[in-house]
Amino acid sequence: MTVEQPSTREQILLQASILFARQGYHATSTRQIASAVGIRQPSLFYHFPTKTDIMRALLVEAIDGPVAAVERQLAADGSPAIRLHRYIVQDLITLCESVYNLAGTTTAAVLADPEFAAAASRYRCLFAARTRLIQEGIDAGEFFPVNAEFASRAIEWAIEGLHTEIVSGSPGTLEADVNQVADFCVRALLIDGSKIDEIRAAGPAATAG
Repeated sequence: MTVEQPSTREQILLQASILFARQGYHATSTRQIASAVGIRQPSLFYHFPTKTDIMRALLVEAIDGPVAAVERQLAADGSPAIRLHRYIVQDLITLCESVYNLAGTTTAAVLADPEFAAAASRYRCLFAARTRLIQEGIDAGEFFPVNAEFASRAIEWAIEGLHTEIVSGSPGTLEADVNQVADFCVRALLIDGSKIDEIRAAGPAATAG
């Protein structure tokens, strides 16, 4: 069997994502990206006219999947706790299974850059949708009456923390790690924590591949 090699465009995105995660977007030059790919800068500019265009492509990869995951669960019927657990699993699987290292994309420095205002707005939509899902659980009496925005931010930190560990080569299996994070986040909100096994069983298996 022949293994299809990644295109030059894909290699640029991959190497740029690694450099952005390692040293930050603003500290990375297009010369460094071209060197990592093994091409000259004019070849890089053929695919991406600017470094900003590279990051915009990676931000789509980092944000659109999680947004779709939380919007699916907002539109679904049933227990908010089950839907929140499903969302966390799907968000993490989307990020961790990406061929790119997305740990350097949705940082405060990137999202504060006016060049990425559209992505920042989309990321705020993700936060707002996740907050609404948590508020549904509070209103339904499943979750403690906590500050939903703070809880949403805490879940964001947990997702970003595991994602960073996974892409940096942390030991462990994706399935086990994803389920542990989803369990921890939902159990922390549940009034009846004993229901976590039932909640996990009601969602899709967090399997990689």
